[in-house]
This record gives sequence, structure tokens and C-alpha cells, in this order.
Amino acid sequence: MTNMTIGIIAIIFLFVLLACKMWVGMAMTLSGFVGLALMLGLDRAWTSLFSQSFNNMASYSLSVMPMFVLMGCIIAETDIGGNLFRCMHKWLGGLRGGLAYSTVLSTGLLGAITGSQLTGAIVMSKVALPEMEKVGYKETLSCGAIAAASPLGILIPPSTAFILYGLLTEVSIGKLFVAGLLPGLLTIICFFAVIYILCRRDKTLAPVVPKSERPPLNDKVRSLKDILPILILFLLVIAGIYAGWFTSTEAGAVGAFGALIISLVTRQMNKVRFVNSLKETTKIMGMIMTQMMGTYIFAACITVSGLPAKLGQVVGTLDVPPALVMIAIIIMYLILGCFLPEFAMITLTVPILYPVAKALGFDLIWFGVVIVIVMCTGMMTPPVGTIVYTLGGITKRSVGMIFKGVLPFVAAEVVVIALILIFPDIATVLPNLM
Repeated sequence: MTNMTIGIIAIIFLFVLLACKMWVGMAMTLSGFVGLALMLGLDRAWTSLFSQSFNNMASYSLSVMPMFVLMGCIIAETDIGGNLFRCMHKWLGGLRGGLAYSTVLSTGLLGAITGSQLTGAIVMSKVALPEMEKVGYKETLSCGAIAAASPLGILIPPSTAFILYGLLTEVSIGKLFVAGLLPGLLTIICFFAVIYILCRRDKTLAPVVPKSERPPLNDKVRSLKDILPILILFLLVIAGIYAGWFTSTEAGAVGAFGALIISLVTRQMNKVRFVNSLKETTKIMGMIMTQMMGTYIFAACITVSGLPAKLGQVVGTLDVPPALVMIAIIIMYLILGCFLPEFAMITLTVPILYPVAKALGFDLIWFGVVIVIVMCTGMMTPPVGTIVYTLGGITKRSVGMIFKGVLPFVAAEVVVIALILIFPDIATVLPNLM
């Protein structure tokens, strides 16, 4: 057998293992090792197994991941999420659909700060959903807004998805963070437009709060003090990377330390919560490290087989517009997003698609932003949108009802993707100014 044939067999073997419900990291490690053993022999495969694991896991650049994960876990142990929603509620709650606007904005910000789409879904299902039910919002709008905004956590920086993409492609993580700002803002604006249109078409979706019940300006201003420290921390991290005050790795340490200081000053951190945040960080990093190790070993196997280089050559010489190839990649991610979390999607696909994007001359920062947005969309599309099923499990609501509520927001995401494909500067203008 040729090395290329072995590479194809390794990919098929990987999907067989995944179909058998083996952990993604272990499946990639095993299929990569078997492929290397067939191509290089058992001794060299063992050497590659340990050298790839150590050399990549001991990388200084990888230390950015646990720092941002720790930052998110510390914040998740506090009342930041509830405070965010209550503040947004006071400022936007007087509008028709105001609580839905507040939910989208606070869920997106919370997901961005913690770097996880699940955090937003869990917190807002406990804080925002009961409040919307109490004042008479329909479930399709309330659950749809939470499900749509939750994946924003992997788009708005600091995003663990961008960190993983940057580590695998050696693209600047700082530039990826900055590149996600405008697309994230554009997505929130499009979601606001969806809520506005839905509430204009069907006034029973969301009631208008009487003027007598709206909080005065003094209360609105006072509510800002609860979220000001965390917003300052978020802006400090992003501005520090953008201005070159510190690297993305150092920004992770600044963020984690700042989150700890804020939680202590606001008296929301105690010994039990701190230990829980460390445990959660360890658990998440164990999962990420296993996947990363498997990715590097599987990528070594595929690289030795020559398959990515050949695929890049073939795609580069195809007599089709690069836009069609990009559309095919987007469709693939939309399908994968129905079944896999973001870490699994990135580790499985980027080592293979990265050479293709390079061969087609795509801007690799733009490419990273596009696939992360598409992953966000895939997580809420039927038939198996992972975030929809997660929210259904948390809230005990009908999955069919949540899918019905989230579909208008999926249409908004499609508009965002189209705009970034047509106007790539949306994703590249800020990184190019760094």
C-alpha cells in the first residue's frame, strides 16, 4: 500500500472509532498511531507518539489555553451572569422584546468572558427564562434567544475555539481574537433585528412593560456598577492584545488574575468556589489536552501520508471558483455542528482543511473566523443541534419548540456568513491594523 492509501484508511478508521463512541482524543491517537506504524514501522511510530506528545504539550504557546479557561471558570462560579442580565434588563427591558434583547446581549457577553457556549445557556436558563415567563413572553422567543446567543461564546473573544485554531495553524491568536470582534458585534445586531421583526409581526410574542413599571434612570446607572469591573477586565484583555501591551498568552494570565481579584473584591469568591473553579479548569484542560495530543499525532500521520499536500494541490488546480470550495466547506461544518462540539470539529478538520485554504489563497485569519461562525450556526440547526438539545435538557422544554424558536436566528447567522464572504474586511480590518 502507498502512504496515501494508508492515510485514507487512517481517516476511515478514525470515523469508525468515533461511530463506536470512543473519545475523540483517544480515537485520533489510536488511528494516527496505527497509520504511522504502517508507514514508518512500529519503533518509529512509538518514538513519534511520545515525541509529538511531549514537544507539543510542553509548548509555551499552549499555556494560553489554561489561563483563559481558568478565567472563565472563576467567573462562572460568581454571580456575574445574573448581574449582566439584570443590568441589561433595566436598560432594555422597557422595549417590546426588551428582555429578549437583554438575553442575547448578556448571554453573548457571558459566553465571551467565560469562553464557553454552555455557560451562557446554563446561567440564562436559570436567570432570564423565568423572568421572561413571568411577564408573558412566549417560549419560542425566550428559548430561541438563549439557544441562539449561547454559541456566541466561541466567536466573541477571548474564544477557546480561536485559541485552538491558532495553535493548530500557527496563526496569531491575538489577531484571531481581534478578528472576532466585528463579526460578533454584527451577529448581535442581526439577532436584535430578528427580535424586532418578530415582535412587530406578532405582538403576542412579547408584552410591552408599562411606563410606570420601568426603572428610573438612577436605577439604570446604579446597575452599571455591578458589571463595570468585568467589562473593564474584558476590554483590558482585548485592548492589551490589540495595542501590543502583552501577548495573547500573557493576556490569559492577566485575565485569570483580574477575574480572581474582581471575585475577591466583590466578595463572590470563597474557598469552596475557588477549589471548584480549579477542579473545573483541570477537568476541561484534561479533555482539551487529550484532544490536542490526538490531533498532533493524527496530523503527523496524515502529513507523512502526503494527503493534505496532495489535496491542496488537487483543489488548487480545480477549474472551479474558490468560492464554491468555501461553500462546500461551510456546508460540511454546518452538518458537523449538528453532532460535534467545537473542540472536536476543529481538531478533526483543521489539520486537513488548513492546507486546502492555504492552496486557495484564503486569508487564514478570515478562514478561521468563517469556520467558527459556521460552527456557531451548526450548533443550533436541526436535526441534532447540540446547543438546542443541551438547553432542552436543562430547561425540560420541548426540543421541537426550541428549534422552531431558533430558526429565525439561524437565518440571521446565514446573513452574517454571507456578508463576511462578500466583505472579508469585516473579519480582517482590525487584525490588519495591529
